[in-house]
Order: sequence, then structure tokens, then C-alpha cells
Amino acid sequence: FWHIPKSGGTTVERIYMCLGQTIASQVGTVPKFGHDHDKELIAFRPWKERVSNATYVNVNTNTETGIIRARLMGLVPSGIADIIFTTMPDYAIQHLYDSSHRGRAMALFRHP
Repeated sequence: FWHIPKSGGTTVERIYMCLGQTIASQVGTVPKFGHDHDKELIAFRPWKERVSNATYVNVNTNTETGIIRARLMGLVPSGIADIIFTTMPDYAIQHLYDSSHRGRAMALFRHP
């Protein structure tokens, strides 16, 4: 999902949270959750006290460094994430996907 700031991307992420999906975004490597230096992919629930059943993958798909780390950890081939949120779709497409692992792009545009 191409997350365009101030265009409804956070709402889309909340919908996927309500659906209990596994999400790859910047949340996965927030230091307070303790998974920012993991060597293997895992999906975890960052907010245990909340009602959401969503899990997050321990990668950051909003930075070039995070996308490269996700590639090296095998994010797309693993199939662990139901949806990948990024503000850098061109970079993510070039580095995460290949002819054996294809994805679909989605975006939400808001009229000013």
C-alpha cells in the first residue's frame, strides 16, 4: 500500500488492524517494542492491551535501509505479511519483489 501522508493511509492501516491482518510498516522496528534488532522475521502484537488482533512484522518498510533489511530477511518470499505499507513504493518494488514474488499496488488519494 502506497501510504501518502495526510491522504487517508492511516485510516487504511486502521482498517487492516481491525481485520486482524499482519502488517509490515514502520511500527515493526519501533525500539520500545524490542524487535528493531531481530535477526529473523517475526510477527508480534505491539499493543497487547488493545482490542486489535493485528500483528506487525519486525521490519521498517518506510526507509531505504529498512526495505533492504526486509529484503535480506526475506519479507516477501516468507509470505508473513498480509499487506506492506510504504511511503517509497518505487524503492520497495525494486528491492522486495521479483518475477517469482509479485505484488499488487494500492493507494488512496484524497481530494484537497
